[in-house]
Amino acid sequence: MIVVSYPNIGEYERIVYNFLNKIIDNSNCKILRPEKNNKKILELGEENSPTNVCTPFKYTLGSMINSLNKGANVIIQIGGGCRFGYYAQIQEKILKKDMGYKFEFINLYNGNKLEFFTAVKKVKMLNPRLSLQKLLKEIYFTIKLLRFSDNILTYIRENECYIEDKEKLQSIKNNILNDMLKIKNISEINLKRKECEEEIDTLIVEKDDVLKIGIVGELYSLMDPFSSSFLENDLLKKGYKIKRYTTASYLLLDKNKSEKKLLKDSKQYLKYKIGADGTESVAHTLELIDEGYDGVIHIKPFGCTPEINAMPILKKISDDYSFPIMFYTFDTLNSDTGFQTRVEAFIDMLEMRKK
Repeated sequence: MIVVSYPNIGEYERIVYNFLNKIIDNSNCKILRPEKNNKKILELGEENSPTNVCTPFKYTLGSMINSLNKGANVIIQIGGGCRFGYYAQIQEKILKKDMGYKFEFINLYNGNKLEFFTAVKKVKMLNPRLSLQKLLKEIYFTIKLLRFSDNILTYIRENECYIEDKEKLQSIKNNILNDMLKIKNISEINLKRKECEEEIDTLIVEKDDVLKIGIVGELYSLMDPFSSSFLENDLLKKGYKIKRYTTASYLLLDKNKSEKKLLKDSKQYLKYKIGADGTESVAHTLELIDEGYDGVIHIKPFGCTPEINAMPILKKISDDYSFPIMFYTFDTLNSDTGFQTRVEAFIDMLEMRKK
C-alpha cells in the first residue's frame, strides 16, 4: 500500500490534500496528512539540518520526518523560489543517506523550474491509470480553488477590523477551510464564493481611525502562522487592519507577471531584482505608504539572504518617509514572550503617532 505525504505549510495543506484525493488510486494509495507545524516538528528539523540553513528548511524537513515516522513511504516535495528550489535534493540526501529512511521521493522541481512531463511521470506512481486529461482537469480545478481560497481569506483579513461579530466571522472562516477538503467542482467554488461574500458583507461595520499595519517579508514566514508566532492572527484579534500581499496563488500565478511593475514602482531604490521576495518587500512597503498605512512589520526566517538584502533599503525608506518599520527574524531560539513585547511596543508607538 502506498502511503503518500507532503510537508505542511499553513492552511494550504488542505488544498494539496483535496488535489491528491482526486488523482490517487484509492484501492492502493492513501494520503497521510501532515501535522500542523509545531515545536516538535521544528525540533526534528533542527536536529537533522545543516547548522546555518534557514528555518523553512527545518520546518519542511521536520514535517517529512514526522510523516515518515508515522508510516509514509512516498513523500512529495514542492519547491520553487529562492534557495527553496534546491532544498528538496539536500533533504532527500539527509533523509535517505544520513537517516536511513527508505521511501520514494517525488520532487516536482529541478532547481527552480517545474519540469511538467517529468512531474507527470512521477505523479502517475500514485495512480498508474491516471490520464493526462484527468490530471490537467484537476490541476485547473486546484488553481481555481487556490485562487478562491486566497481571495476570500484576503478579503476577510483586510475587513476583519470592521466586523464586530467575531464568533460569526470565525464560523465563516472555519467553513471555508473545511470546504477546502471537500469542494468537488468549479460550480461549487462559484457558489461558495457568492455565499461567503454575501455573509461577510452583512457583518462589516465601517469604523474611523483604525490602525493599519502591513506585513511584508519572506514567503514561508508570511504564510505559515506557527513559524511567525501567529503574528497576523494576534494583530487581527486586537482589531487592527492588516494587509499581506504574499499568498500561494500570487507566488504561483502572478509573481512572474508582476516583477517588471514591482521594479518600476521601486525604481527610486532598486535597479535590479534582489531575489525571492526581497523586491516585493521593498515595492509593497512603498505601496503601503501611499495607501496611508501607519507602519510595516518585516519578518523573515534566520538565514534568508534576499530579505537581508532588502533590510537596508527598507531602513532607507523608513528614514526618507519618516515611516515606522519593525524588523524581526525568526529562528529556533525565538522567545514568543520577547517577540510579543517588541510587537506591543511597536504598536504603542504607532498609536501615539496616530494620535
